[in-house]
Amino acid sequence: MSIEATVEQFIRTEILFEDVSVDLASDRNLISSGILDSLALLRLIEFIESTFNISLSEEDIDANKFQSIGRIKELVGGYQS
Repeated sequence: MSIEATVEQFIRTEILFEDVSVDLASDRNLISSGILDSLALLRLIEFIESTFNISLSEEDIDANKFQSIGRIKELVGGYQS
């Protein structure tokens, strides 16, 4: 499964509780749209680190890097290179 699909599945299952009506386009701002609040963001960071077996640096734990699924893909992809 791709990074985007994995992250989208987590958000849809764990944050949105299977609400399929919410648009999760790769460029949708997850924070300003209210999909991710501070607690959901922490859960997402933990999920990303454990799922992709990476340890995000302090610099990378920045809300701007988690604004969209596309940005999250770029972040995780940088660790997998």
